[in-house]
Amino acid sequence: MESTFCWYVTGCIALTLVATIMIKDPSKNSALEADLQPTEAEKANAEAVLGSSSRTA
Repeated sequence: MESTFCWYVTGCIALTLVATIMIKDPSKNSALEADLQPTEAEKANAEAVLGSSSRTA
């Protein structure tokens, strides 16, 4: 029974090591950075809104 637990812990550690090696570094490959950049449609919409509000003021 104790040897089974030892192999269980060893397997968990091995999986953690594999996951740590395979995961991408978020400071280099951030998906959030790409999401924060406005799309062309959002830029055009912002220009249209800002342009129309300056004309009415």
